[in-house]
Amino acid sequence: MFLRSLFYERTVLGHLERVRQLPPEAQAEIAMRVGNFLELTRPVSDNLLSRFAQVAREEQQRAVEQGAKSDTDPLWAAPAISEAWCNARLGLGSGYFDRHSAIEIIVAIESFTLQRASTLQRSV
Repeated sequence: MFLRSLFYERTVLGHLERVRQLPPEAQAEIAMRVGNFLELTRPVSDNLLSRFAQVAREEQQRAVEQGAKSDTDPLWAAPAISEAWCNARLGLGSGYFDRHSAIEIIVAIESFTLQRASTLQRSV
């Protein structure tokens, strides 16, 4: 479990780092989409949360079908980050993920969305 969790954590955090290298407008768009997703999913049960994760996977597939060619394309990145947040929450609750890795993922994603949302609000 520990190695699988660590690998997933490194994958998600690496993806977030690539997204942080995008222009501010692209980061803000991704953060807004992820933030909206998190607001919808934060209060739901684990059963419903797994459904939201599935919806995020389906959104990624649609993005590819619509021409997304990179994991930093906002149409693909936002649902991928949203799915990772769901997976980390589910893994934390079920014990499937190492607690430290799950919390690292959750905090990194929530921090990204909050920082970019506040940057977007200051620029408006």
